[in-house]
Amino acid sequence: MMAAIAILAFVALAVIMALVSIQQAWLKQKSGIELFNNARWAMESMVNEIRRGCNYTVYATVGVDGLRFRSPLVADTEYIFYWRGDGTTYGNNDAIFRGVGADLSSANSSSSRKEVVNLVANTSSVFSVSDNNLVAIELTVRKGSRSCVLKSKARPRNRDPYAKLLLHMDGTDGATSFPDSAVATHNVTAIGNAQVDTAQSKFGGASALFNGSGDYLTVPDSDDWAFGTGYFTIDFWVRYNNTSGDIGIYGHGPSNGFFMYTRSSDSTINVVIDAGATMLFSGTWAPVINTWYHVALVRNANNWYWFINGSQIATTVNPSLVGNYTGVAAIGSAVGGGNPFSGWLEELRISKDIARWTSNFTPLSMDYQN
Repeated sequence: MMAAIAILAFVALAVIMALVSIQQAWLKQKSGIELFNNARWAMESMVNEIRRGCNYTVYATVGVDGLRFRSPLVADTEYIFYWRGDGTTYGNNDAIFRGVGADLSSANSSSSRKEVVNLVANTSSVFSVSDNNLVAIELTVRKGSRSCVLKSKARPRNRDPYAKLLLHMDGTDGATSFPDSAVATHNVTAIGNAQVDTAQSKFGGASALFNGSGDYLTVPDSDDWAFGTGYFTIDFWVRYNNTSGDIGIYGHGPSNGFFMYTRSSDSTINVVIDAGATMLFSGTWAPVINTWYHVALVRNANNWYWFINGSQIATTVNPSLVGNYTGVAAIGSAVGGGNPFSGWLEELRISKDIARWTSNFTPLSMDYQN
């Protein structure tokens, strides 16, 4: 009898141990499934939100691997941030966080900061932005010996095919890089001491600073600047540090090319060709220093318009051809760096084959979408 009881006890123990082993295996498998699902849900959430945004920048100003972008879901003065923690100030370095703010510091400290996914084990950056403005995410998560790698790319839904040049003028203070955010990107070169300045901005916390003594930006020659007799729009935000004399804003080509400038002697803003011999269009305007203005030059067929802060200040009819000039396009001066500008420029956009405004309008209160 005792032997039979012992055998039964041994069998029962073996069954229990087998069940425990099965349960542990299941829990381990379940943990792996949950790990994958949590990472997949986090990836889908990020991609869905990124697709609705614009103006993407990989954020590494404070050494944090992250991404910031504009979104219609938040205020005009704020960005959405995703970032991997740094192990101290910006959270655990095995987690991805989301926050909303004017900069990464405010997003990190705000009540909107949330942990999106943890157990992050990336050996390289999580976020990157390609030349054609695709946002790439590579997310590796690991728990014990189990890991999964998820990769995805998000394309902005709102892309502007008419914008041939779009300069947000954002970046770190003193930087000399000015990325083009238009669909077909152009290389921009800073001449002299042209640089990013975070002391003044209309949006995004920075603008381009020009000292009025040889500072300007150049963009290589392109058919994108050959307007002919077609529709086009050039618009930007400007803040003058000096308004005296003839001050160039934009020019394309050699001395006989196309350029825009303000003149203090008669309080005008002008667009000319042929070394100034042919005045295409002029409007009365006397800007004052240290004030932001939105300026737009529009051609709609043979109709030309000047707008300041969305209000039409002048219009005319002129069938003249804007030639396919050779030479670089200059920003912050007339052609060839002449008549340099002193002040700040931001959100400069050159649009071809479209007259964006032909009547009074309200300038957009945030960065343009790419």
